[in-house]
Amino acid sequence: MPTLFQERLRALGFSSYSAYLQSPQWHAATAAYRAHPRLPQYCLGCQSGSFELHHRSYTRIGHEAVGDLIPLCRICHERVHRYLTEHHKPINATHVALRKLTGQSKGAMKHQFRPFSRKRPKKRQTLAYNREPLREEG
Repeated sequence: MPTLFQERLRALGFSSYSAYLQSPQWHAATAAYRAHPRLPQYCLGCQSGSFELHHRSYTRIGHEAVGDLIPLCRICHERVHRYLTEHHKPINATHVALRKLTGQSKGAMKHQFRPFSRKRPKKRQTLAYNREPLREEG
């Protein structure tokens, strides 16, 4: 039985993840990341200027949000995947793997991941209307 990830790839018309990584969609996602002025252009593991992009989530594969991707050099990328596999962690635990592999504090890691935060802006203050049901007077 195919996994949800495999089903998503097939729905996009790809037989494998490697085929997806050769696609125009992936090249566009990579270009969008590299063109983004506020995202780090270095490996988050070792600060090398040479990096590839690691998916933090496969939820939007084919339509990645820039925050779904983080820069890792090839060596750190392989180390993160190995850690996630060996410790039975999901792909979205990348920050945990990096923290364990680099020895960084939670605060330092939180600071590094700030550009990728998915926090939504605070809701605007709204007027508090009376929500009690109307009663007929009578």
